Amino acid sequence: MQNAAPDISSTNEHSESQDIIAEIKGRYSNLSPAEQAVADAILSDVSAAVAASNAEIALRAAVSEPTVTRFCRSVGCAGVRDFKVRLTRSLVVGELFLASDKRTGPPNSDAATPFWSSIFNEAHLALREVEAQLDPKAVQQAGALIAKAGRCVVVVMGGSSASLRMKLRCASSDTGFRSLPATIHIWPE
Repeated sequence: MQNAAPDISSTNEHSESQDIIAEIKGRYSNLSPAEQAVADAILSDVSAAVAASNAEIALRAAVSEPTVTRFCRSVGCAGVRDFKVRLTRSLVVGELFLASDKRTGPPNSDAATPFWSSIFNEAHLALREVEAQLDPKAVQQAGALIAKAGRCVVVVMGGSSASLRMKLRCASSDTGFRSLPATIHIWPE
């Protein structure tokens, strides 16, 4: 018996767990032109948007105050107050993350930035770029399709394929999916 994936696309719980800035970007193409103007005004200066009143946001976006309220609901918030709380939380978390990127060595150390710092910074930037390009709705739809599939073939290759193969096998046993032993084929170049 296969386990069905829970449908979280219609619950507000999903959007509350996500960064509201990512939520705005993810829903941007589904917003009305007036709501997109609100999104643009907020994303152009998040710090100012956190401090701004509903009327000030409406003025910056050249829309009415009710449009700002509709925008907040369109991105999964209960209203303007809920939106401002989540926007503030996103801003604080972002600033903490960026501040942690600027650390130079262990606490209470006068050591210079370690050589691996630039490697990790580049990895963080790459992950942020990938995250910004993810479409949450498409990922949920793909998960639902995989959960309903009678069979799923995963092809991996490269240096991390062995660990990925083991992770998939463990995940498949945890979720009730049947996993067949992997066959490795090596073709001449």
